[in-house]
Amino acid sequence: MRDGAEIRRLRKIQRLSQEGLAKLVGVSRSAVYDWERNAYSPEGENLINLAKSLNVSAAYLMGETDTTDMQKETENPPIKIDYSLSRGKIISVPVIDKAFAACCGGGFTNPEYAERMVMEYIDMPSGFLGAISPDPDKLPFIIYAEGDSMIYAGIFDGAMLIINPIEPVLDGDTALVEYESPPGTMSVAAKRVYWLDHGGIEIRSACGDNWKRSYGTDEIKTGSLRIIGKVMWSGNKPKKG
Repeated sequence: MRDGAEIRRLRKIQRLSQEGLAKLVGVSRSAVYDWERNAYSPEGENLINLAKSLNVSAAYLMGETDTTDMQKETENPPIKIDYSLSRGKIISVPVIDKAFAACCGGGFTNPEYAERMVMEYIDMPSGFLGAISPDPDKLPFIIYAEGDSMIYAGIFDGAMLIINPIEPVLDGDTALVEYESPPGTMSVAAKRVYWLDHGGIEIRSACGDNWKRSYGTDEIKTGSLRIIGKVMWSGNKPKKG
C-alpha cells in the first residue's frame, strides 16, 4: 500500500483539500487525515473511491503497479504468451459473451443461459487450463470479470478468467460460484472459497470490504450454492508471442 505522503501528493495534484477529497470519497475529513499520516490505510469501497477521486487505479494505490495514468491501465494491453515454449497442447477455449461477465460483486442471474453464449474461441496452452475432462459439458471456458471486489486476488475489472469445472477447489482458492442471495435470486460471481466444518462453505470477496456468505450442507444440497469451477488464470486477452 502506498504511504500517506503519496496520497497527500496525489491530492494536491488534483487541487483538493482534505475536506474536498473526503466528500468525493464519502468519508470524514479525519479519515483522510489519518490516511495521510499513516494511522491506517483505506480499504474496500473507500480504496476504490479514493483511487477514482485521485485519478489513479486501485492497483497503483496498493503498490501493485507503478503506472499512475488511469487511462493507460484501463486500455488492457494484451498479455503476450510465447506459445512455442508452452508445454502441452494448444486448446481452443470458448469465451462467454461480455454481457454475462462474472460480476466480482453481486453476480449475474440465469447462469445456464450465459454458459451457452459463446462469443469467440481463444487458443490457450493446456498448461494454463489444468486437467481436461472427457465430458464436453465440463471443459474449461473463459468469462470476463466485472467489478473490483476481487482486486486483492489479482482480478480486476475487465479481466478474463479461465474457469475449469473439474479442478479441485482448495481452501482459499478463487472460484466461479453460483449462489442464492437474497432468497429466491441466484447469482454468479468470482469469489474466494473457504471450507467450513461439517461440510459447509463460505464465499468471500477480496477487496477488504468483509463481504461474505456462508452456506450449510443442507443449503448446498438444495442448490443454494454451487461451485462452477476453479479460476485457473486471470489477465487480459492474450496474444501470441
